[in-house]
Amino acid sequence: MRIYKEAEEPFSGLGILVYRKLEKLPISPLYGVDSSLPRKGLYENLKELSNYENNHHDGFHLISNDLEITHISQYFYPPPIPGVTLDPNMGNGARYFVAKIGSVLPDILFSAVVGKKHGVQFFENGDEVKVRMND
Repeated sequence: MRIYKEAEEPFSGLGILVYRKLEKLPISPLYGVDSSLPRKGLYENLKELSNYENNHHDGFHLISNDLEITHISQYFYPPPIPGVTLDPNMGNGARYFVAKIGSVLPDILFSAVVGKKHGVQFFENGDEVKVRMND
């Protein structure tokens, strides 16, 4: 993922949800933010949102199955899913675990987290399907 390779400081990381349908997703806007973004491409918007200096860097950003960002800075609160666990020895945090759990929801195609420590991690159906480090 280019954003990880080309991340500029201060990099906050990203939480991304690619979804089928929005209606039943357990989300709520953080800080009462407006979801509108400037008319830039997907990459440019995500890169801008990954900077700590951007007021909308926190939470998860939602991308439709048409690859359009529809909501930014969302609090995503999926319910606990039996069998989906977190290994405390891996050093992953809350964003990782929420992305992993959330990927089990029927309306989520996949989720991803991007961070300096662990690179890009993709999840589908509760499983980590790909990790990409900045080599």
